[in-house]
This record gives sequence, C-alpha cells and structure tokens, in this order.
Amino acid sequence: MLSNFYKKFVKWLCMYNLYEDSPGKKTLMMGNIAVARGAIEAGVQVVTGYPGTPATETLEALSKVAGKAGIYVEVSTNEKVAVEIASAAAISNLRALVIMKQVGLNVASDIANVINLSGCNGGLVIYIADDVGPLVSQNEQDTRIYSRLMHLPCLEPSTPQEAKDMIKYAFEISENYKIPVILRSTLRLSHMSSSVTLGKINISRNKPNFVKDINRYLVLDFIARSEHEALHKKINKIKADAEKNPFNILKIKGEKNLGIITSGLCYLYVEETLKHCGLQDQVSVLKLSFSYPLPTGLILKFLQNVKYVLIVEEVEPVLENEIKAISFDNNKKVMVSKVFGRNSGHLPWAGEINLIHIAKALSKISNTELHLTPDIYQKYGEIEKLAPPRYLSFCAGCPHLATFYAMRKALMQQGYKENEWVVAGDIGCYGIAPFSAVKMMDTSFCMGSSIGLACGFKLALKDTPVIAVIGDSTFYHSGISGIVNAMWNTKGIVIVVMDNKTTAMTGHQPNPGVSIRIDGSESKPIDIADVIKGLGIKFIEIVDPYNVKKTKDIIIKALKYVSERSEPAVIITRRECAILSLREKRKSGQRITPFFVDEDKCIGCRICTQFYGCLALGWDKNIKKAFIDPKSCMGCSVCSQICPSKAIIKKEESN
Repeated sequence: MLSNFYKKFVKWLCMYNLYEDSPGKKTLMMGNIAVARGAIEAGVQVVTGYPGTPATETLEALSKVAGKAGIYVEVSTNEKVAVEIASAAAISNLRALVIMKQVGLNVASDIANVINLSGCNGGLVIYIADDVGPLVSQNEQDTRIYSRLMHLPCLEPSTPQEAKDMIKYAFEISENYKIPVILRSTLRLSHMSSSVTLGKINISRNKPNFVKDINRYLVLDFIARSEHEALHKKINKIKADAEKNPFNILKIKGEKNLGIITSGLCYLYVEETLKHCGLQDQVSVLKLSFSYPLPTGLILKFLQNVKYVLIVEEVEPVLENEIKAISFDNNKKVMVSKVFGRNSGHLPWAGEINLIHIAKALSKISNTELHLTPDIYQKYGEIEKLAPPRYLSFCAGCPHLATFYAMRKALMQQGYKENEWVVAGDIGCYGIAPFSAVKMMDTSFCMGSSIGLACGFKLALKDTPVIAVIGDSTFYHSGISGIVNAMWNTKGIVIVVMDNKTTAMTGHQPNPGVSIRIDGSESKPIDIADVIKGLGIKFIEIVDPYNVKKTKDIIIKALKYVSERSEPAVIITRRECAILSLREKRKSGQRITPFFVDEDKCIGCRICTQFYGCLALGWDKNIKKAFIDPKSCMGCSVCSQICPSKAIIKKEESN
C-alpha cells in the first residue's frame, strides 16, 4: 500500500508544475512529464497518440491541461491514425506531437514512411519511448533503425531536463527543414524523475493554413521519385545542426588512449561508471544528441584523439557499426585502431546496460581489473532482495479470468482435451491467462493479430476448435480488419471480444467504446455489437462473464455453430474492469460485501485455487481449506458459482 501511495504521490508531484508559467523555477519531473512540459513550452497545438508503456504518461499529462493550454489532445484508435491526424495538422501549419511506444511505430510506419517525403509546414514531432529489456513489450526493437529507414532525424535526450529542452529544439528542426522529427526515449529515462528548470511557455500559436500542392501532397510513384532525392538533401543539410547543436558533449581526457561514445540515457551510466572507477580524468567521452544523421565531423574529431573506443548504446549496435565505417573511411585521419561495443561482445547484445557491464567492458579493453566503488555488485544484490516478487496474475474479480474459466469448461464439456484446441490471444491484460490457474491462450504476437492467426489455424487444422480472444481497445485499434477477413473468407472460428470498457493494461485510458474522451469531453460510444452486425455476422451474443454458466453455455453454442457452418461466431463478454468498478463503488460510498469460505462445507478440492485462481483466494496448508482475503475480494461471486460444495458464500448470507 505504501509503495502504491508513493508512486501516486511522485506522479502527482511530477505533474504539479506542468502548466505553471514560471521560467527559471526548478521542479521535480518524470521524463515523460518533462516531454509534455517541453511540448507546452514549444507551443504545441495538436497531440495524438495511442497508450503504450513506457510513453503513456506524456499523453495523459497533456490531456489534463488541454483545456487550460488550448491544446487538442486525443487517444487515436491506433498509431497509424494518430500520425495521419498529426500530419494533416502539421501540413496545415500547426505544431503537432504524436506519442507512442516503440512497437507503435510498426503500426504507423506506412504513413511515417510517406509523410517524410511530403514533409510538413508546422513542426511535427513523433515521441517514441523504446522499451529496453523489454519489460512490458513483445520485442526490444530500436527506433533508431526506423529513423534511418525513413530518413527522419532522431534526437536522444539523456535526462528529463534535456527531454524538455530537446523537444522544443525538435520542433524548430522540423519547421526549419519541413520534416518530421523523432524524439527517442527509453524506458528508464521516460520513468525516471529529476530536477527540471522550467522555461517560458510559448503562448503564441501558428495560424492554420493549408496551401494545395499536388506535386507535394499527392505522393504517387512519379512524384515520390523526386521527393526521395529532396529528402536526402534535407538530411545532408540537417547534419550541420547535428554537428553544432548544444546538446552534444565532448570531453577529451587523459593520455588519449581510451574513449567512449554514447547517446541518450546511456550517457548517465557512462558518467556514473567512470566516477565509481575513478576514471573521470582518464577516459574521453563523446555524448551524441543526434543519433541520425550522425555528426561525422564531431565523431572524427573524437576519433583523432583516442586509440580505443567503446560504444555504449541501447538496443542495437547502430552507432558501433556506423562509427566503424566512419573510422574505416577516414583511417589515415584518425588515431583510433579498434571500436568495441555490443557487436564485438564487450557489452551484452540484449537488455539494459548497467554500470557493471560498462566496467567489465573497460576492464577487458584496458587489461586492467577495474572495481566500482562503493561495491556496486553488493548494492545490486541488496536492491534485488528488497524488491518484492512480481507475479503474473489477474486482478481480483477480473472479468477476463471468469471468461477464460468458462471457455475451458466449455471446451472440456464438449469432450476436447487440452492439446485439441487452439486459443489465439492478443495484446492486453488477458495475456496473463497462460500463466494463471486457467492456463488458456496459446499465442500472442501483436495488436489485432489474434483473429488473423485464428483464421490461419483454422485453415491448417480444419477440425480443431479455434478461438480468438481480443480486448475492446485492441478491437478498435486493429481487430476489425481481422473480423472482416474471417467473414469474407468464411472461416469457422469463435471470436471472443472481452469488453471491459477501458484500455486497462496501460492505466485505464478511454477507447471508442466509452462516452468519455481522454480530455474529459463527452462522445458517443461506438458499440462493438453494432460494428459486427454491420459486417453481416449472424451469430452475435453478449454475456456477462460473471455469469459463469451462461458464458459457458454460449461458448458451447458458438462452437457448435461454427462446426456446422463455415463462418465466424462472435461472443462479447461485457463487464467493466474490476479496478474501475471498485473505484466507482468506493467513490459513491457503496458497501462491498466480500465472500468467505465456510470451513465446515469446504471439502479441500482446491478447484477455486488451482483451476480458477482469483487473487483474493488462498490456501491454508494447516487445515487444508481455502480462504478468501476480505481486503482483496470485490464480491463478484464467480468463485461461489464454481465451488462444488457451495462452501463460498457472502457474509450477509451466512448465519
């Protein structure tokens, strides 16, 4: 409880000065909040995005001050749409910001790889937070590689202060060269908090103006050919800014033997390592702010003053490979003889970089045993012991857990064994299902992929029952096209849309299925059932997953339907997210009556704990009986429905 309170307090404190116009004032800010503040200082007018950790707080923060600041903020249906909206605004001379995590750029890449050709008039900045590790993503991709593919300038801040200042600089670069600019962060920078000095809020706004120009905005093949050449010329011009911008740091130290080139948050890791090893005055350091295009002149200047270079970066060896090429092309001009990094094996080619990794790499390069002081190795161990274990589990009373339990019971009742069905999963809270007591869900790849995968499984496995599960937010994001395909190409699959009325996994942002937008304004919700009816699907059932028997019976009915007809059946399990429901009950003063286990009736079968596994349920080893934590139980009644001995009852129903 104290930990959660502390997190909320820090988040509130970090957002407190978001719209305070007090230039020079120092305040605590999270990296994501600093990006939001920088956008406000830059005079941003349109903000779009899709929630995704580790970038979500920027979108939330700007939504909270949107009315006061005169900014339009929206959660778009997906990242591609977000870039399209912001691009049109920027083409119309407004300053626009798009917010997403690294995998969101996969979705947005189609439009992002075209808007680079037409360019923009107002500034267009795409803020992307890479999940290094990854801690909360399905991959560890590196946005810097996309920046090269798309020829979009990429800036990398090292601290929340730089994040605030650099996004303003990114808007200036974007407007000066009429090109979108990527601001790349990483998980630790996005979520770290430090002191930030506020700048002046830009109250002036660009005036909207769209000048028609089909030679620029009608990006067809014959136009794209010339625009691509123009894009290359822009990048070459931007190199001058990469060379001289104020965020680069060059330190030539010691005997000019060993140097480190780094960017982003890794610069802090480098500085800390050198400090703890006592090497501040012996190792030269070059911190780059532009990771694309690279400041070749500045890099050459550094390479002329060191013999060995270690490249410290996350995630891919992007700088390492390119700096090797620069060194090779200028071998007569530079002093450096070898470049080391992730590609050479001196740093691990996966996961986050830490002080220990850097110290070991320096030891290996210099053939000297370096020791971090104080003993960082010991401190890491102590911190790991202090951190509480993290379990993959559904929240107490989660409607998704009830849905999966009913699904398993339905399949088993139809005579199927566990290896005789396929459940294609998607991205959302329900991704916990395979690791929970219900042990359901066989695949999970990317947003909206469950239905397409289910179609493929049905094509290959024919008589195997195939179920696709998808959440409401993911349905709107990219699930609709999969359902269209299932209907048009007549695939006999069961599609379960788990509608909990929120984007729960990233912190309960709204989606098109609810009546409130992220800025608090009202909107008409788009009903999932109406969308599905419009596709001509005949089998549509809506059920409350807390009613286990009815949910199970409808799943059985759907399985029979698709086995008889080669067309999809859709079930919508509709029940508000348990956390939101609990919050509303507490706000309204509604009493929550928990369930409890009658020990006299409990037969110790463990169905509730081993096959359902709600977080509120526990097992008493001494008396071999189940029990319920009254502080966790939210009174959903599901466990009482599945108990064969009727031992789980509400307190008000007991004697």
